Amino acid sequence: MSPFVISKGQNVLLGLEKDQFILEAFREAQKVTTIGRSMRLGCVIYKGKTILAKGHNCANANIKIPMKYLRWKGSLHAEVAAIMNAMKKGKNLSGATLLVIRINKDNQFRIAKPCQYCELAIKELTPIRKVQYSINEFPYIRKERIHHVICK
Repeated sequence: MSPFVISKGQNVLLGLEKDQFILEAFREAQKVTTIGRSMRLGCVIYKGKTILAKGHNCANANIKIPMKYLRWKGSLHAEVAAIMNAMKKGKNLSGATLLVIRINKDNQFRIAKPCQYCELAIKELTPIRKVQYSINEFPYIRKERIHHVICK
């Protein structure tokens, strides 16, 4: 069992407890109810100390977005949901960071590196150049520049 666990009534993040962005992404992932509990992903887009947008994955989403940003029709990934929410709000994403986490049924972090569809959406729809995602082992969050995440 991973030591990085958050359960109801518990905010134990082993050294990351002050990171509001991880907590918000975790809360977004907990909102997922329509997909298997192993696929709960939450995403926040932030700049400085401000959260610009949030999103979580969902099935049967009624959205109007080109299929090249979706794995399956009606399936909305957390990263794309956050990007769409930011666009609806008219947020300036220049200099922002995208953080996505995946939690399992026991609320443990699992790897959440953006898939090829989300990578394409990040690259084509935003000026975001910094991506962070959860991984299975300490330090639990990996940080990358967009040119390392996006494959041409």
